[in-house]
Amino acid sequence: MNADDVRAILAAGPGQRVAILPHQAPASELAETLAALANATGGTVLLTLEQAGDAERDVVIDRAVAAALSCDPPLVIPLPEMVEQGGVTVCVVTVPPGLPHVYAIESTY
Repeated sequence: MNADDVRAILAAGPGQRVAILPHQAPASELAETLAALANATGGTVLLTLEQAGDAERDVVIDRAVAAALSCDPPLVIPLPEMVEQGGVTVCVVTVPPGLPHVYAIESTY
């Protein structure tokens, strides 16, 4: 995904296949969002970072992967990627469509 794609998603705003969260959103909220997208038709979560050094980027990517793996069964997703957009760094977390399972968080689907 490139900066133009992120700009278009941000301009359109959240929707059925898009969630926009701050990078410090609770891990449970991120996991619930990822499970919801996986149980639907897939989609994209954008985690926005105001200031992002390399260490902060790594932490955000690790949190996104940990949230996906906390689903039951573990949700295996492509590695999140960082995109610079208008002075803001965005972590793009993609949930592919057509996943073969029903995903839950703490026994909630």
